[in-house]
Amino acid sequence: MSDVPVSDGEASALTGSGSAVQNPSGSSVGLAAFEVLKRRDRESAKRAIAVRVSTPGVKHSVPVDLAHVVGEGETIEAITPDSSDALEIYRHSTAHLLAAAVLAL
Repeated sequence: MSDVPVSDGEASALTGSGSAVQNPSGSSVGLAAFEVLKRRDRESAKRAIAVRVSTPGVKHSVPVDLAHVVGEGETIEAITPDSSDALEIYRHSTAHLLAAAVLAL
């Protein structure tokens, strides 16, 4: 799967097919990652639990939540339950829930 940058006037979501999608409203910059994914493929967006974001000039991509606001030049890739990153994300989220429950005691 090749990375496709998000730029002004173009929304790029990598959700299985690896193809870019044109944002009907013009720019994807400033939209939530979920909205960008949804414009590519609504069903795949529903399956996404997070997105992996690559930023120009930064070596490593990072997983972020679906509310992440897409920035200029960023590349996003859907992380689905069958992804290798999913278990780590589930564990991280569960740890936060457990910590909140302990604090509420």
